This record gives sequence, structure tokens and C-alpha cells, in this order.
Amino acid sequence: MAKRIKEKKETKGRKDNGPRMSTKGRRSKSHEEVVGIVSLARDGFGFVVVEGVENDVFVSQPKLRGALNGDKVKAVITRRKADGQRREGEVIAILQRSKNPHIGVLSIRGNNAWVIIESSRMPYDVKVPLDNENSLPKIGGIKAENGMKVAVLVTDWPRKSMEPIGKIVDVLGVAGKNDTEMHAILAEYCLPYRFELEVSQAADKISDKITKAEIAKRKDYRKITTLTIDPSDAKDFDDAISFVKLDNGHYEVGVHIADVTYYVRPGDVIDKEAFNRATSVYLVDRTIPMLPENLSNKLCSLRPGEEKLCYAAIFELDDQAKVLNEWYGRTVICSDQRFDYEQAQQIIETGQGPLAEEITKLNELATALRKKRFDKGAVNFERPEMKVRVDEEGKPLDVYQKISKESNWLIEEFMLLANRGVAEFVTKKMKLKNPTFVYRIHDNPNQEKLGSLRSFAKTFGHEMGPTESTRQISKSLNVLLSAVKGKPEENALQMLALRSMARACYSTEN
Repeated sequence: MAKRIKEKKETKGRKDNGPRMSTKGRRSKSHEEVVGIVSLARDGFGFVVVEGVENDVFVSQPKLRGALNGDKVKAVITRRKADGQRREGEVIAILQRSKNPHIGVLSIRGNNAWVIIESSRMPYDVKVPLDNENSLPKIGGIKAENGMKVAVLVTDWPRKSMEPIGKIVDVLGVAGKNDTEMHAILAEYCLPYRFELEVSQAADKISDKITKAEIAKRKDYRKITTLTIDPSDAKDFDDAISFVKLDNGHYEVGVHIADVTYYVRPGDVIDKEAFNRATSVYLVDRTIPMLPENLSNKLCSLRPGEEKLCYAAIFELDDQAKVLNEWYGRTVICSDQRFDYEQAQQIIETGQGPLAEEITKLNELATALRKKRFDKGAVNFERPEMKVRVDEEGKPLDVYQKISKESNWLIEEFMLLANRGVAEFVTKKMKLKNPTFVYRIHDNPNQEKLGSLRSFAKTFGHEMGPTESTRQISKSLNVLLSAVKGKPEENALQMLALRSMARACYSTEN
């Protein structure tokens, strides 16, 4: 038996041994009650985190009354420190058990089984009732066996039990294997790493045929030069750039995004699954897609030589990248070439390679757009990205620094142009009575944090300019970040500068 379980059995009879679930309300003289989420520490004590309240409520191990990490509880305040900041309390009711599973290794002894938990947020092992060893579940094609890593959900903690009771909700595989450990990370944070059979089957039934009737509804860009630029290990190419020089000497640049709405209908099983997932998840050695593979890597991946349906923002630009005309709507494309960032960068630097003329001009236009953006007050936070090189089994081999270059900025600038264009089009040019749109908004930077940045920069001999207006802030930050580039203090000052910025939020009000 695992050490922690032995220790609990040896302390049987102690009044404070193990938390107990309260069935009756317990009140202090203050009668002040709060509702919050438990954050448990390795040593067994915890804090009740109350939404909108800065200071959490400390709760000792015996007074948690069986509450575990992530549980929603009602607690009563029993003590306050003299400064009024520190509060202590006890749990009087568990309102809802956490739906997040705990990850551990299954240990079977006869007809008894425990999951030996590995998380620092869960100091107790979980007992799994068994009729016999054959009653262990088979999930995702894997049968639970002794020594396997599993996910367990706590269902109860009876008052007289030495440990919480739970059920196995996922079998992750043999402990120590790369796939198993990756699945454990995902399961711990309730991130699904497989699709339910119903969802996968629905996606596999979607036809890859595009009808003539559908093409007739769209602008046809199949004969216009189109390309994609993505990381070398990307499998889903969801955006493409089209380029053509017009007879009037201007340039037409299109930003085409895969049109998922053609394949996924509101309310169907795929739509509901995508809604629950919200986003794709990117790990060191894999991507957990929001949509099943037949959609994410095939039907909605803008692979070269294949006709694809898109939604696009089309811009007519002059040599200075001034937008002269724009159009938004559905398109059909056929990508000519797939580049990774390194390949595109080599073409930019040498002027040689496939579609060299188009990529060179796109880079010139993107450079002009980038300059305009910084002239208007954008801040140049250029932090290098750390990448992990893995072997065929996904095990890490090396960590290296990836620095953004012109090929990255090319895609970035045209995506930003499309985002701004769509936002302005919906709110100003469509002339809707009550336009509803989701904006990504940054509030003004925190002046107190800017002051701290100024003081810290001064210790390294850097004087920071005025920060009264937003334009002054942008200029002063850009000058400072440029001055520290390549110096030992660069990372520290960049981090402080980032922390002085307001966190982005999403809102329908702008």
C-alpha cells in the first residue's frame, strides 16, 4: 500500500485525522459567511478564494470538513487579524464538488483499489470501490490495470472514511510513457484529448466535394496566386494570402480564412463539441484540435493544389500600403504553394525561390504597414519564443530560441490589417442599427507600474521619456526597449514593461 495510505491508517482515532464533511451549518459569533472555491495546499490546509475579494480566507486542515481543491464551499469567518487583512474560517457546507479529476497511479490490493495522487494540490489518495478486479473500467480502448495512470473523480467523503471515495473516469496508459504523461496533463485541466465516437463519425461523413452551385455564390480566386506560410510542423493551414498586381499599378492582397461554417452547422454535434473546447490546445509535441481531424487537417486546411472554401478580406493597396478599396465575403481558392517561415525568410533575404516576386512585394507592403502601426503608437515587444525540439516519440531533446523575422511579420501585418478592417466595416460601414461585435481591448497602462519601470530602468542608466499620454507612453517604451536590446538587462526591463500594460479583455463595447 502507498505510504500516504499507511500513514492515515496508523493515525486512526485522532480527532483531527482527515477532514470530515459537514452536514449541519457551523457558525461563529460573527455570522459572516462567504462562498468561494477551495485552493488546497500540499500540507492539507487551504484557502477559500472569493470572487472579487483580494484576500482569501485561510482554513486549517480539520476545518475544511472534507472540502478538496476546486470544490465550491460556504465558509464562515471565525477570526480576523488585527490589520483586518488576514481572515480565518471554517467550511460549513460543500455546495459542489469539483468536476476536475485528479491524476494518479492505480494501486490494487485484492478487492481494494486506490489512486495514488501525484498533485501537490491533493494531499489525499482516493479509494475506488471494487466488486472484483474485473470490474475495473475500460475507457478509450484501454483497460485499467495495476500501475496504470488514471484520472479519478471524487464523488464522496463519508464522515467515518479515512479517505475520499471516487470513480475512475479515464485510463491514461502506462505511467512514464510520453503519450500517457501528455494525456495526464490534459486530463488534469479537463482538456479533452480524444473526440467522442459520435463527433468523429459526424465529421468523417462530411463530403469533400464542392458543388458548382456553391462556387457560383463566391468570388473565385482559384487562378489568383495564393500561398500559405506556417510553422514547419503545422498540419492545419487555416489562413492564406492571395496576391495580384492590378492593371492600374496597385496591388490586391487577400487574407483568406478557412470557412468552417460551410461544414459545421449551428447546434450540430460538432458545433457543440467545438463550443465546449473553445480553442485548439498547443503542446510541445502535439496539437489538440478544436475540430476533428477530417475538418481541421483536411477539409478546412488550405493545402496546396486543393480547392478550398474561405471567408476573405480583400484589399487594394498602393506602393505605400495605403488601403484604397476593400471587400469582405466568401471566396473559393486553390493554394499554389505551402511555405514554412524559414523557407519564406530565405526567399525574402535572397530574392530567389518559388513565388519570389510575390513574396518580396508582400514583404515590402507588410514593412510599410508595420512602420505605420508603430508611428501610430504600437509598442514593439519583441520577446524571443522558446521552442522545444523533440524526437519521434515526443521526448524533449533540446530547447532553442526562435526569433521573429520578416516572414513572421509579413503574416502578422496582413492578419492585423484584416482584423482592423473587419471591425471597422461591421461597426461603421455596414450601417447596422445596433451592431454587435466582439472587440479585443487594452485599457491604458498602469501609471504606478510605469513609475516602477522608470525607477528600475534608471538603475541601469536608462532615462525613460514622459508617459502622460498614450502616444508618449508608446514612444517612451519603444525608445527604452530599443536602447536595452542585446544588453543583460533587456529581459528584465521587457518583462516589467509588459507588466505595466493593461491586460487585454474582450467586450462588445469599444
